[in-house]
Amino acid sequence: MTSEMNNFSMGSESGSNDIIKGGVIGLRRALAVDTTSANVFIGSAIIKIDSGDCEGAISDLTRAIKLNPESVVAYSGRATARFAEEDLKGALADLVMAEKLKLTESLGLRVL
Repeated sequence: MTSEMNNFSMGSESGSNDIIKGGVIGLRRALAVDTTSANVFIGSAIIKIDSGDCEGAISDLTRAIKLNPESVVAYSGRATARFAEEDLKGALADLVMAEKLKLTESLGLRVL
């Protein structure tokens, strides 16, 4: 999982609920406007993972992967959510794909 997602936390400060609500509202608006952006689904999934909605996160990340099959972040995030749901086989498959994508990207290749 990327460090951005590993370090993502809504925190426990008094204003964090307002931040969460604002983020969720913003993502809902973004999804209403643009259902073709993998990043919108990834952002939604991050909030869902943080709130414990791993099934919803898996759904959003699967859509992100369909939109951008070379997204290391989407595969890594889905692996985390699948692990939390005790789908170890699925989590491992996603981690392998994320590593494959990172390797091919670093070599300047494309995944076939």
